[in-house]
Amino acid sequence: MKIYKSKYGWSTTAHSTTVNGDKVECYFDCQFKKGFEPENEIEGELYFKGKDGTIRPCFLSSYAKQDGTVKPKLVLREPEVGTHNFVRKETQMPLTGTNQTVDGHLDPEVKIDPDELPFIESLVLGEH
Repeated sequence: MKIYKSKYGWSTTAHSTTVNGDKVECYFDCQFKKGFEPENEIEGELYFKGKDGTIRPCFLSSYAKQDGTVKPKLVLREPEVGTHNFVRKETQMPLTGTNQTVDGHLDPEVKIDPDELPFIESLVLGEH
């Protein structure tokens, strides 16, 4: 990420490209504490540090709304190795008729009585 000085002050870009290849341009104003401004542009990495110490690399991007206006957004990446304490969110929905998700995790909301499944005995006995 670069922060540079223009005639209007300090700023950085939050540009992006749509899936159609269209460029979306957005400029993001930056401000330094008085007396601590750099002489020229500066370049560095952008990180978000959570209260729990999790450090996530991030970057500025932008998107065009349906009304044509451009909005900036902050995109946070995966936490860096060894700096997080998180659990990946489950994304699969339970399969109908079982108590498991697609990846084999048990779904406690679904209760199935094996006696109600007429084919279970043939599967256990190896009959097909």
